[in-house]
Amino acid sequence: MGTTDIAAIQKMSTADQVFRVLHDRIVSGNLKPGDRLPSQTHLAEQLSVSRNTVREAIHKLTLMGLLNGKPGVGTTVQVSTPTRYVGSLFPHLLLDSATVREFLEVRLFMEKASVRLAVLRAKPDDIIVLRELIDKQKAAAKVGNLEQFNDLDADFHLELARVGRNDVLVKFLETVRDLLRRFISEVSPLPGAVTRAIHYHTKLTDFIADQDIAAAERTMVEHLHNVVDTIQRNLKTDLNLGTLFEIEFECNSKMTRRWKRVKR
Repeated sequence: MGTTDIAAIQKMSTADQVFRVLHDRIVSGNLKPGDRLPSQTHLAEQLSVSRNTVREAIHKLTLMGLLNGKPGVGTTVQVSTPTRYVGSLFPHLLLDSATVREFLEVRLFMEKASVRLAVLRAKPDDIIVLRELIDKQKAAAKVGNLEQFNDLDADFHLELARVGRNDVLVKFLETVRDLLRRFISEVSPLPGAVTRAIHYHTKLTDFIADQDIAAAERTMVEHLHNVVDTIQRNLKTDLNLGTLFEIEFECNSKMTRRWKRVKR
């Protein structure tokens, strides 16, 4: 999706709005696995839209694996899995500010844990791999290959988890890797986003190599804060994450002071 598409995220069709309403009911648990949807006629009346609009939204949810239609039974909610749920977030990403905010909240804590473990457990060969990924990112950016850059950006964040040698965290990141890559692909066309990503990745790797936990965590928080700022400035929206980042920066400031005392 390019910059033009990003600029138009607020222009949602009626079918997309119906899709979002039904999707939210499913993932929030208001509609549980096995529950049968009301008839399309009833939903159309309830939502004040046409039956064709409801049919289009239901078709999309069925293709995503969240609904299942059977003759004589009707349309029922499917049993969800983590992978299916992650996939179901794709249509909402940067269409819905609440979804973006929730994704970034989870990413903030996940990435902080990832980089902290990387500092504690990185080996010389790991640093080499991280720097090689950054060099490949620079090469992709130089020739304007955003598709390749987005893949490498997602790979860099996944590699941080591998360096931390926590298999649960790695598996979790592997599950959301496609979602992360999709998110990166939405942000990278924005002005200066690629250059800043490379800058922060380089700093992160340097601090991991120096075994500086406080500096590495601070840099990760700065990196994600910059992503939030880029989205808000270019898409004219407020993700309501200011307080969370203020808390994170304050906690990191205290951690930095403690870390300096430990290293003396």
